Amino acid sequence: MTHTNYIFKKAALLLVVLCSLAFSQVKLTVVIGAVGEDPKPGLRRALETQIKAAFVKDGRFTAITREEAVLAMVKDEHVYQRTGAVDDSQIRQIGKQSGARYVCVVEISAMMESYMLSAQFIDIESAKIITMANVPSALKNDGDFLAASGELVLRLLGARAAAPGRQGDYGKGIFLEESKKAGPLSENLVKILKQKVTVSDGTCVGGVTAVIESPPEPVCAEGMVGMVCRADISLIITQCKGGRKTILGGSIVGSDKSSTANARRQFERNVERAKFWDEWVNELEKLSK
Repeated sequence: MTHTNYIFKKAALLLVVLCSLAFSQVKLTVVIGAVGEDPKPGLRRALETQIKAAFVKDGRFTAITREEAVLAMVKDEHVYQRTGAVDDSQIRQIGKQSGARYVCVVEISAMMESYMLSAQFIDIESAKIITMANVPSALKNDGDFLAASGELVLRLLGARAAAPGRQGDYGKGIFLEESKKAGPLSENLVKILKQKVTVSDGTCVGGVTAVIESPPEPVCAEGMVGMVCRADISLIITQCKGGRKTILGGSIVGSDKSSTANARRQFERNVERAKFWDEWVNELEKLSK
């Protein structure tokens, strides 16, 4: 074998491997559209967003929103019927326009004094419904919506294994929210909290959300013992289902007889060993169960 042929064969083999890796990571595209009632302005769009996030979170799909295409489809009962009979002509047209493999029709419909949330997951190539799900809900408040949309996702896609050390994406758990006044101090506090409790990703349904409120940095001033750097902080815990809030306080202090820089360094050392951490962790774990 000549040196040139050897190099050519090695290059060809590498190309095959790279192509195999590329194809193994290709994600399927799903078009998502919400139709039907809108009990509260923006609720239907919020449901569409929830379903879209679930498909992306699943890891196998790239989700795109094409509500206008889905609306056009469901207006024709020959194309989309709630009984499950689906004609393929317009569905395949949606696929051709978007490059999608699937369509997910999400719907809110009135039912007596309540509502029904439903979803149908359709294969564009075969025009067959792969799976469908229905969840009734009064939709009286945000808690009702979160619980119903989370359950709809579970029934549609099924519960997937959570990442190591995490709880399920939908259901009970501790979910962190970013503070509207996030700064270096709050970011550090969140990092420490993640080391002390198991944090879930996804949509909170039956667990709690937590947000840490703090000043961007400690306030340093001269006190009776010299230079003192101090920050008063709080942890706001909200139960997703009922919306009840619990607010826990805490403070971090660092001091030095003469130097502001030393007081600040002492403050930074005291962040991780502050006394409030045990109380915060105990309360979070108790309320999230």
